[in-house]
Amino acid sequence: MDSQFSQLQADFEYNLQLLQDRDSELQQYDGNAALQAAVLADNAQQLAVLQEACTEAQNGGWDVSISKGSEERQGKPTMRCAEVCMGGV
Repeated sequence: MDSQFSQLQADFEYNLQLLQDRDSELQQYDGNAALQAAVLADNAQQLAVLQEACTEAQNGGWDVSISKGSEERQGKPTMRCAEVCMGGV
């Protein structure tokens, strides 16, 4: 009877540790998911601002270029507003 109780107690402790490890892992995943959701929301907000600016620029008939760093000063091609609005970022 004592050996059965000891085995039952050992099994219980093992399962309890598994549950604690799982809970810890789930908390990590929740934190990572929240961080990714925040990054995604920020990216979506930035995209909306850029798309609105492109639409305004196109409706105004402006020739808008978006340079990448010093490429414009070096005479290298830049992206046109239409390319940005069409997802070419």
